Amino acid sequence: MSRTPLKIAAALVAAFVVLPAIAGEGRIPVYQYPTIIGAPGKYIVTRDISGAGGLPVINIQAQNVDLDINGFTLREGGAGAPVIAITGDLVDVIIRNGILEGGTQSIERGSGAAQIGDRVVIEDVQTKSAGNASIHLWGIREVVIRRVNIIEPGGHGIWLERPGASGFTNGMIEHCAIRMDGGLDGIHADYLSSFAIRHNRIETPSLHGIHTLGSFAPLIGENTISDADGNGIFFEATMGGKIYNNVISRGETNGVMIDPGSAQNLILDNLVRQSGWAGAPAPGSGGGDGYIVMGFLNKLEGNTAIENDRCGFDFMGPDNTFGNNMARLNDPAGIGWCNSQQAGGPCVALPAPDFCDQLGGAGNDSRGDNMPATGLGPF
Repeated sequence: MSRTPLKIAAALVAAFVVLPAIAGEGRIPVYQYPTIIGAPGKYIVTRDISGAGGLPVINIQAQNVDLDINGFTLREGGAGAPVIAITGDLVDVIIRNGILEGGTQSIERGSGAAQIGDRVVIEDVQTKSAGNASIHLWGIREVVIRRVNIIEPGGHGIWLERPGASGFTNGMIEHCAIRMDGGLDGIHADYLSSFAIRHNRIETPSLHGIHTLGSFAPLIGENTISDADGNGIFFEATMGGKIYNNVISRGETNGVMIDPGSAQNLILDNLVRQSGWAGAPAPGSGGGDGYIVMGFLNKLEGNTAIENDRCGFDFMGPDNTFGNNMARLNDPAGIGWCNSQQAGGPCVALPAPDFCDQLGGAGNDSRGDNMPATGLGPF
């Protein structure tokens, strides 16, 4: 019998052994700790991966990477590293479909030069017990985060950070569930532009439920926020945004806060109840309003404030309009007033304690038409 066919067969087997393994649809398998992704492509995790060596389980250094965790768990038990790190420039990364446990962060893009073309999409991921912010993305231009379940992070649930006014982040955070036990803000986002935060559930953050800073035209809609130690929704230096159809319950500070640097925002059809409960500051010491508006040229319409520890609606800033709002059973202690916090004077209430115009808040109009009020009281 000739040995030539056997030699050919052996050579073919050897050739197959040295070729890189490719999963279905051309996806490259990921199965070891640590893994560095240094080339574009589609990658798929093929088993649970655990590490404790102070390195990310997966470090994405390339552009145009699609990472499918494939329902498996990536676990970082050591100190000083996230579960997944994004360290490349001009990144275009998709991360989806899996469980991330431990680590300093679940997913982190650390500080570096902000890139105009950066894009990160995170979908259908569950994160557990990150030491700091669960998802921390620094300097990303376009961000989409959908259907993410975040459990007990040590810092913010989701933190979109930019270095000052270096540019703006576009995109959306939708259909996420964030359950805090300590930590900081549920969602903290700097320098957004035309960004939507919608249909999220945030429970027990140790600071604010949703906090935007230095942003233009954010949409904050149909979120449910409960038991925040800070404000339910906090606009800081935010212009031209819209807060609508949110339900905010039993926070320790205020339901919705519009700071002095925020203007030209719409606050429509929200429900805030029991702000200032569960150990909040006493009335007059900075917490417990349903809605506190310190900025100017904002419009509040169709909102509801019930059983808040201070005023239902507290206007400290000038030239806002408000109409068709409902305020009932606010200030349950029956005090009927709130401190001005401006020279210590009392508020002008219409009627107390449901509406409160702080000193310096001239020009607010309950009818929403900016026409002079006649015989309706000093507000």
